[in-house]
Amino acid sequence: MQEEEALRRLVEVWELDSQGKGCEYSFLDLKRLIQGLRIDNPNGIINYLTNQKIIDNDMLGNYTLTDKGNSLIPAHRLKNLGNTDSATKIVSSASDWSDFRQLLAYYIECVKSQEIKEFHLYPGRAGVSFCIPESINPLWLKAIDSPDKEERIALGFRPSEQAMMNAIIQQKDGEGSVCIGYPVEVKFDDKGSATHYTPVALLPVRYAGSLVSGTRFNSRQEIEVSLDYSHASFNYEWVNRNCEMEFFEEIIESLGDDKNDFDMAKDLPTLLSYSKYRDQDFDPMTALQALPRSSRKGMHYELRNTVMLFRVPDSIYTRNLIRELEIISKADPAELDKTALAYIYRERPLANGTGSDCIPIPVLDSNKEQLEAVATAFSSHISVVQGPPGTGKSQMALNLVANCIYRDKSVVFSTKNNAALDAINIRQKREGLNL
Repeated sequence: MQEEEALRRLVEVWELDSQGKGCEYSFLDLKRLIQGLRIDNPNGIINYLTNQKIIDNDMLGNYTLTDKGNSLIPAHRLKNLGNTDSATKIVSSASDWSDFRQLLAYYIECVKSQEIKEFHLYPGRAGVSFCIPESINPLWLKAIDSPDKEERIALGFRPSEQAMMNAIIQQKDGEGSVCIGYPVEVKFDDKGSATHYTPVALLPVRYAGSLVSGTRFNSRQEIEVSLDYSHASFNYEWVNRNCEMEFFEEIIESLGDDKNDFDMAKDLPTLLSYSKYRDQDFDPMTALQALPRSSRKGMHYELRNTVMLFRVPDSIYTRNLIRELEIISKADPAELDKTALAYIYRERPLANGTGSDCIPIPVLDSNKEQLEAVATAFSSHISVVQGPPGTGKSQMALNLVANCIYRDKSVVFSTKNNAALDAINIRQKREGLNL
C-alpha cells in the first residue's frame, strides 16, 4: 500500500535528536518532507499516520513521532547515536601528524620555487629587478657533491645596480627570491633589440653578511653571497618551448636519481643537449659580462653564455598561501583532528562514517547515482564525487546544498575557480531556489 511505503521511507529520513527520538516538524515542513520523497497526497499520508498513532501533533500544530513511531526507526540509524564524534574521542600525538607536516614543508618549498620556474626579465627593469654582475668568481658553479665547491662567493656591482644589491642585502625569508640565472635566452625583435630575457637554470643566493664599498679609484661595490646548490632548478617554461616534448620524461629521468634535485653543474649540460641549442658550447668559467645586440634580422631567440642575477618578488597570493600553510603546519594535533584532514592525512586516519544515514530529497530531478552521492555526503565526514564534464556534478552539488539548508545546516561552497561557483549560482536562480 502507498501508506505503508510512505511510512517506511519517512522513518528513514525523519530527523532524530541525540537520544534517537524523532524531532519536531511543523505541518508545512512535514508536508514538504513527504513531497520530497515523491509521495502523492501528503495530506492523506499525514492523516493516515495520525490515525495509526505513529505521529501526533501538539496545540501549535507541530508533529512528532509517537512511541510507536519511534519504535519503527531502523536500527542502523540508532547505532551511533549517543556516541561522541570519533575525532573528539581519539587523542592525537605529534607522531600522528609528522608525515603530514613533512608534506606541508615540501609543498611550501614547491610553492616558493614555482615562482621562479616560469619567469621572464624585461630590459626596462635592468639594475632594479636584475643585473649582470660586474664580477663573479669564475669557479662559482660546482657539483653538489664537489668537495671544493664554493659555498660563498663575491659579486661585484656597478653604481647603477645599487637597487639590485640592496634587494639582496634586505631580503627576508618568505618574501621573494634572488637567483643566479645561467645561461640566458634572449628574445630579439626585428631590429635586433632585446625584448626579454629568460634564465635557463636557477641557483638561489642569500646575502652572507659582508659588504665592500668602492674606492675613489674604483666605484664597484662587492657583496658576499651564499649559494644554495641543493635548491637549484630549471625554468620549465623554457624547457617546454625549446625541448621536444616527446623526450620530456626522458629529460627528467636523465637528470639524476632524485627528480626533485637538480644538480646545476652536472644536469645543465644534459638539459641543454635535449634543446635546439645542443650544438652550442657553454662554459660558466668564461661567461660574458654583457648581453650584446644581435646581428641577425627578424624576431628570434638566442641563448647567451651569460650569468645574470635576478630577483623574484613573490605575489600576494603566494605570500598568503605560504603563511596559511605554515599556520596549518604548526597547529596542535587536537585542532587538526577536528578538520577534514584527519580523514586523509592523519597517520591513523579517523573513521569516515558518521552513522547519520538519510534519504536525500531530490530538489532537482536526479538519477540514482546523483542521489547516492548526496546520501554519501550526509553519511560521511568527507566524500569525493568525480565524473567527466556533463555528468551532472553541478546538479548534484546544488541538490546537496539544498538538502543541507532544508536540514538547517550551514554550507560553505568553495571552488578553486569562479566557473564552478558561477555554474551553481546560475543554476539555482534558474530553478527558483534562491539559496
